Amino acid sequence: MARREGSPGPSRDLNLMTERARCEGEIRVQRAGVIEAQSDTAIIVVVDGHAVFGEEDLGPLDSVVCGPATAIAITGEATLAICAITPVASRQNSRPGDE
Repeated sequence: MARREGSPGPSRDLNLMTERARCEGEIRVQRAGVIEAQSDTAIIVVVDGHAVFGEEDLGPLDSVVCGPATAIAITGEATLAICAITPVASRQNSRPGDE
């Protein structure tokens, strides 16, 4: 863990690496709640706090891998990193005007 000047505590890096020719990825951060998954695969990582997914209790750095879904409910008091992965072909097929 790294610590930078003026930081209240340690920091962590979360990297999402994909093969650009095959898929595209993005990471967004949000509080626990309903997550709108608009990708083929979503990896949800608890950054801090505690959350519940289904019947699973999740603590810091625990993760859940979800397939295609429209909404995923995660409850609790937690900050989540949502890593979304979409195949390039799916992304191109969903764009208006692309043929």
